[in-house]
Amino acid sequence: MPISSVPRPTSRGVWLRGRLAWLLAVVMAAGALSAVSAAVDPLPASAASAAPASNVRYYVQSLANGSNMSGTPTYPIDVPLDDVLTTRPPKGDEDNQQWEFQALSGGGYEIALAGGGPCVSRVRDLIMLGGCGDADAQWFLEHIGGDRYAIYRPSDGQRLRVDTTTLHQELTVTTGKGSDTVWYLTPTEPARSPMPSDSERTFDQMTYLTTHNSMSNTEQDAGHIIFPNQPHSILTQLNDGVRGLMVDVYDQEGRIVLCHKPDCSTATRQAMTVPMGQIGSFLRSNPREIVTIFMEDHVSGDQLSTALGGLLGERYSEDTETKNPDGSVTKHPAGSVKTAGSISDLVFDPRKWKVKDNGWPKVQDMIDAGNRLVMFSQGDDKESLGIMHDQDWTVENYWSMGPTLGSSDWTCRTRWGPVPLSTQEYADGVSGAPKNFRPLFVMNHFHDVPMDPTYRRDNEKLQDRAERFCMPAARKKPTFLAVDQYRDGNPMAAVTALNAYTYRGEPVDASSPPPSPGPAPLPTPTPGDPQWKVPRLAVMPLGDSITLGVGSSTGDGYRPGLWSRLQGHGENVDFVGSLSSGNLPDTDHEGHSGWFIGGIHDNIGSWLYRARPNAVTLKIGTNDINKNIDVANAPARLKQLIDRIRASAPAITVAVATIVPNADNAAQARVVTYNNAVRTLVSAYQAQGAHVELADTSAVTTADLSDGLHPNNAGYAKIATAFYDALTRAAGKGWIAENVIVKPALPESTTVADSDVDLDADGRADYLVVGANGSLRAFLNKAGANGAVTWSDLGYIATGSPAWTGSQIRFADLDGDGRSDYLVVGANGATQALLNRAGANGAITWSDLGYIATGSPAWTGGQIRFADLDGDGRSDYLAVGSNGSVHAYRNSGTGATVTWEDLGFIAAGSTGWTDSRIRFADYDGDRKADYLVIGDNGSVRVLLNKGGDGNGGWSDLGVVATGSSSWTAPQIRMSDLDADGRADYLVVGANGSLRAFLNQNGWADQGAIATGSADWTASQIHI
Repeated sequence: MPISSVPRPTSRGVWLRGRLAWLLAVVMAAGALSAVSAAVDPLPASAASAAPASNVRYYVQSLANGSNMSGTPTYPIDVPLDDVLTTRPPKGDEDNQQWEFQALSGGGYEIALAGGGPCVSRVRDLIMLGGCGDADAQWFLEHIGGDRYAIYRPSDGQRLRVDTTTLHQELTVTTGKGSDTVWYLTPTEPARSPMPSDSERTFDQMTYLTTHNSMSNTEQDAGHIIFPNQPHSILTQLNDGVRGLMVDVYDQEGRIVLCHKPDCSTATRQAMTVPMGQIGSFLRSNPREIVTIFMEDHVSGDQLSTALGGLLGERYSEDTETKNPDGSVTKHPAGSVKTAGSISDLVFDPRKWKVKDNGWPKVQDMIDAGNRLVMFSQGDDKESLGIMHDQDWTVENYWSMGPTLGSSDWTCRTRWGPVPLSTQEYADGVSGAPKNFRPLFVMNHFHDVPMDPTYRRDNEKLQDRAERFCMPAARKKPTFLAVDQYRDGNPMAAVTALNAYTYRGEPVDASSPPPSPGPAPLPTPTPGDPQWKVPRLAVMPLGDSITLGVGSSTGDGYRPGLWSRLQGHGENVDFVGSLSSGNLPDTDHEGHSGWFIGGIHDNIGSWLYRARPNAVTLKIGTNDINKNIDVANAPARLKQLIDRIRASAPAITVAVATIVPNADNAAQARVVTYNNAVRTLVSAYQAQGAHVELADTSAVTTADLSDGLHPNNAGYAKIATAFYDALTRAAGKGWIAENVIVKPALPESTTVADSDVDLDADGRADYLVVGANGSLRAFLNKAGANGAVTWSDLGYIATGSPAWTGSQIRFADLDGDGRSDYLVVGANGATQALLNRAGANGAITWSDLGYIATGSPAWTGGQIRFADLDGDGRSDYLAVGSNGSVHAYRNSGTGATVTWEDLGFIAAGSTGWTDSRIRFADYDGDRKADYLVIGDNGSVRVLLNKGGDGNGGWSDLGVVATGSSSWTAPQIRMSDLDADGRADYLVVGANGSLRAFLNQNGWADQGAIATGSADWTASQIHI
């Protein structure tokens, strides 16, 4: 009979009579039980100075082994142990593990199962559930510190104890005062505090999405792994917001590899150095991110040191002193670098940071120090590499929720028997204040085998299990949420939710009483509910001049109306953005007058990262449609923009507006087509479960326009209503999260259309590595024996600028001296140039020309290419449309002077092509750049430049290279390696490696001509 169906007795009476015969037999068999020695002083009732709150439910958890006190009475009682109070693995609000402490008028408490259940009772030394209301159910509490208590009987002072030596972990009493007599009282609805600011939050206060068996993924090993754990490669996982990686490490035939047995065939395993190098490159390109690696390693420290020594170097495993030649002594703290590796400066070593004494540092301090690679191992012999033994620094729940099919075991029990999830050290044994250090909590949330739909359902329930089961068990938030198939079931939503607050079971002040329950959560609004409310509403008004407010009498547009309507719907309502204008109470916004969809797309990442909104009101496309700019692809550009917003902030809510009507009939026809596409696009997002809502502004008519294009006050009021209604619907669906994690601005893929990058005018393409801020490392292409390519490392030849990103950098010869110059292309195609001047002893110096092109609001930086169309040695300026169309400007300047002659459109493109597939390179050696189309697998179709004027100027040679199923279009470069004037075919690997095919009336395979580096990515390479 379930406990909820048992009336709460007022005395032990009838319930206990069925047990007396058994109890009597026990007593007689053991002999008369003597009274407890009078030498044990009873504890005074005043010991319960920090009393538990009444009418609050608590988990009663053993400090010794982390298990919860639970009650499972059965009626009628057939087995004696059935009614004995035992502790079970923590299981949230299931299995009768919640208790209420009811103060008694005579002092002490009754400890009753929550919801009117029986009370904890004692019959001699037997602890069981019994009736409430008599002396056997009276208990007193001794406050140990914080929310730690001893539960004792005042008559003899004996404490309630968990017997950790028994299978059922029975409860007994003892006169001892060890950890097995100390109990945490943790409210089932604990107090939660707002997450500290970015500069104050500590590493252990954060929660990070973590992938289980990160290396077992379909992107890298499609077709070979039976049940892959993840959908994408480790690098893609990082780009998608994953910050914790679980990998299995093996020694296979003398190579240290990542694989998951039994899927460790040659086809599936990968050398560990490759992903480690990618992780290092990711961290250098994303200087505010922290990545943690968990190694289930089946190799020794020496084996790992041999394999990774070049990457990680070596560290001092303990405090060490060395003598200098002058006799002085240098102290080397444990964790400091002894021998540097290429990414050793990134490693976070908790010994060096003295985490055991000081606690986990602030995230900002780790970022400032550059120590953002945290590594744990199941072995304890790798500290010389900065890889810590996991059981010294973390706690972890059992790895599986059971077989994939059937019921799930949500019990949150420790994976390591002697290390409870609630592990905490105190100033004086089990009493006093908690020490600063607390282990990080790794929460595993997956089944034995990753199978759909099980993993999808698991991920959808991640937050529920974390908050209801695992947080009470660990008495802290999970630092790492480990899942299978991280792209399914939106586990990032759970990460976002947990990062909205802090929670620790232990109060900071050990003398304070346990925390009372936190404030009641705000009710979930229903769709259309005028009373909806969310804790925080940070809205970014995003778009063009209509967001700015052109045409309204105040210049504020719809923003005042929306601001007014939102008041009272958020405990904190905030408009955010990099611009500020108008007269409303909050003037922040991102309304950029005259901008097109593409310009917003190219800048949104940095805007979002600075502003951290949880909702965006997006109204964009009016300028594209009004000016008839590639209208057919405008919806596709809008989708790219929304995708970029969601990639930067997966949990964000986007309210997408249709655009207002146009007084021009031809333009209005385009408006209708575009708005229909917007509605279809939003419907498609919602079908995928994305938080994208439609703000339909069809109520705005041409009568509501001030100038035929921009709304007047009446029109803006209707737009405000449309956005308000959209946000109301979104709130009703529970979409608006209090805090949304916004990733740093995602880098654009580097443009690969540069013609030969020749720094020294020898006709040979050189190899350049562009850093995140535009810094430049160069390797000159020198002819070796028998035509082989050798590389001469020049080191860094440009420092870049904090105002630039690597994706802005291009290389082209502007002045016809044969040397590639350094160009910085802005969001709208505006271009700044630095001429390559030969310095002394072959050094390269740069002469700043300033801006040589102003760009256009109709373009984005990614559309701009530079290539010599007319064979005069000076690179021309090309704007490539989404279908490969080309608008050309001839460079007709002289010397260092650059002037542009508009040639108009010289290529129409094709509906079957995209701008990312177009390259410009001289295929036939006539000094004029030809038009190349790269296929999905790296195939090349060539249209020879016979004038390039759009009037028979292109001669189609068809496909000249078939490509390979092993390659993709972004890997292909076309550059002249051997100075014969003809572009050769290059394949760039993930780490910048090069394989070359020389253009010799056919393709001559040269094999690998560059090995690349684990610190580089393909997108950094220009050649």
